[in-house]
Amino acid sequence: MTSNFDEQGSEPTFYDWFVILVSGWKILLLTTFLGGAIGFLQMRWAVDLFHADATVLIETEENPAFGAYGDLEDMLMASSNVQTEEEIFRSRMVLTPVVDSLRLRYVATPTGVMDRFLGRSGRLEFDDLRLPRVREGQEPWKIVGRTDSLATLVSPEGDSLSLLQLGVPFETLYKGDTLKVELSLMEALPGEEFEIGVRSTARAVQKLLGSLTVKEKGKNTGLLQLGFVDEHPDKAMDVLNEVTRSYIRQNIDAKSAEASKTLAFLKAQLPGVKSKLDSADSALNAFRRSTVPNSPSINR
Repeated sequence: MTSNFDEQGSEPTFYDWFVILVSGWKILLLTTFLGGAIGFLQMRWAVDLFHADATVLIETEENPAFGAYGDLEDMLMASSNVQTEEEIFRSRMVLTPVVDSLRLRYVATPTGVMDRFLGRSGRLEFDDLRLPRVREGQEPWKIVGRTDSLATLVSPEGDSLSLLQLGVPFETLYKGDTLKVELSLMEALPGEEFEIGVRSTARAVQKLLGSLTVKEKGKNTGLLQLGFVDEHPDKAMDVLNEVTRSYIRQNIDAKSAEASKTLAFLKAQLPGVKSKLDSADSALNAFRRSTVPNSPSINR
């Protein structure tokens, strides 16, 4: 079939485009179906993320400089202080206590593909989790939900070891190693399976840092905007609040340490200052006695 589009120098008409679409309707239908299917699967597989945010005011010390140069110096110092505090928020000094306090080293990952597609994946949280090391090539430790407060602990060999109860610690020896599991939160369907494990502190800090944002709000405002994303809104708020509290504790501890050092320095200087003052008093008394007879002495 030949259309006017094939003729040299002619412009394609609506009819020409219609003929092309009709002749390739199978390919068009197939690509449309595949694109829609991929988009739908991607939409169902993606996990909804929730964002929590907070604002922190960074206080700067007043500068005694005056005039335009003083104002410029204050602005530069404020900007430098804000950048310094941004790095402190991201430091291990602040984030490690957050990992320990919220037990972010403990990991429970739902394995049900269909549950994830349907948006009903469960959730486990731990107060304590100590697992014997898994050899390379072995299956990980698992927990299988049974009811709202009961679950089964499954070993890497596939053996059901114990019935776990929410809030009740379970501890035993397993092949010479300590095994301890204490669930603090369980939202799981009957039969839902979770792979569990314990991260190193360094990996947990890196994971936390990957979801944390710290940036100045505006320009030269002295305000830091903090943000944290997680698939659970309550956890996002808890983590961000704990990051802020850890930063404040570190700030207070640093100022207390600085004040203690200053006080210790002053106490160390006090005997020398008192000795010099006593010497000055003695010299003054001697001078007055030599110049003014019967003059009273100065005692401290």
